[in-house]
Amino acid sequence: MSEDDTSGRKKDPYWYYYYIPFKMGQANLGVLIPLFILNLGGSAKEIGISSMLFSLVTIIATIIWGRFSDETGKRKPYIVMGFLGLSICFLLLNFSNNDLQVIAIYALLAFFMAAELPITPIYLLRNVSKGRWDDAFSRFNALCSWALTTGLVLGGVMMMFVDIEQTAMVLFLISLLSVILAKFRMSDMPMPLKRSKMGVFPSQIVERKRFMPNFVLHFPRLPKTTNNNNRNFFYAIALLFMGSNFVFLPIIPYLRQIGVGDSLIFLSCICNYIASSVIYLVISRDMKAMGCLKVLKRGLAIRAFIVLGMLFGLVFISEHAFAVVIIFYTLLGVSWPHIYSSAVTFVSEASNGNNSGGLMGKYNAVSTFGLMVGSLFSGYVFDIFSVKYCLSISLVFYTVAYLVLFKYVKKPECAIDKQ
Repeated sequence: MSEDDTSGRKKDPYWYYYYIPFKMGQANLGVLIPLFILNLGGSAKEIGISSMLFSLVTIIATIIWGRFSDETGKRKPYIVMGFLGLSICFLLLNFSNNDLQVIAIYALLAFFMAAELPITPIYLLRNVSKGRWDDAFSRFNALCSWALTTGLVLGGVMMMFVDIEQTAMVLFLISLLSVILAKFRMSDMPMPLKRSKMGVFPSQIVERKRFMPNFVLHFPRLPKTTNNNNRNFFYAIALLFMGSNFVFLPIIPYLRQIGVGDSLIFLSCICNYIASSVIYLVISRDMKAMGCLKVLKRGLAIRAFIVLGMLFGLVFISEHAFAVVIIFYTLLGVSWPHIYSSAVTFVSEASNGNNSGGLMGKYNAVSTFGLMVGSLFSGYVFDIFSVKYCLSISLVFYTVAYLVLFKYVKKPECAIDKQ
């Protein structure tokens, strides 16, 4: 990755590593934001609203920043802006006085961090030759995965010794390193890439945030399609993501409700993430052997049985609620790579080269819609009823999604044509 680009500017072989502090800080958002909201008097309802607004603002801002970048031909300023947005978020959290301010800070973060989302994949493509794209994305994903895991472990350890405000301040300083490195060491280069002309392949996707929308080279578009198979697939995806937030969003408020400390809450999230990372190492083998649709069905079935197990555990052995949650929450991490990798591969195989950008945009839009609906309503259900009702509702969504996949979705048509 040291060859020159078309402008004569030498490519930077070290730019991958500028993302490490950024990813270490980013890993803690999913835990710190709910904890800040709960500490300042909020509830699961406010956590759901914050998650919904984050998704909504990210959709709008990604489109805006991506178009600005294409029009100006610059990439580096938007990457720096995304890094800076995360740092500012951690800094502002220390001055928040109520849960509404935390929600506003999180939405502000979404706006600025979205500047980096559509740029990074393109920057990566311009730093390697076309024949090495797949390998480059795989290596970048692996680096980000380790940085996210390390960051989450660091956050959990800090919460054992210092309070949440001091933890946020340390994460501010760590994430600020990415701003400095990108500002003074990352080179900008003109990138005349046409997003609509680029294909989609599974390892091209950079996972941004667990159980949140994934924005890559293509922007969200309205989920309209004349292909019935693809349409039914998108219906199942929407239902799946709606159900997911009825599981994941109430976990932190529930653990706090039963008296679990912040460091143990971090531990449960770390276990979930490590389980996913381990499965990512072997999921490609299953994809080749079974095909993406079978892996997706299996992942959804596994997730449904895990949620059912958690529900039964909380009902019948409630005196050991934390043990039940951490065991089944870890197992939920096993199901995520099956769902995520197979869904993205389905989109890749369903594209014919000319519509790949549109299909990925539709997938982003549909999954985001599902997450927003799940975020908004799961918080209310938890506050009014209990976590058991949330888990029961998620099972309904998962069951219907599985039935749609089983009865109405077949192997992607373009994948059949290629055989």
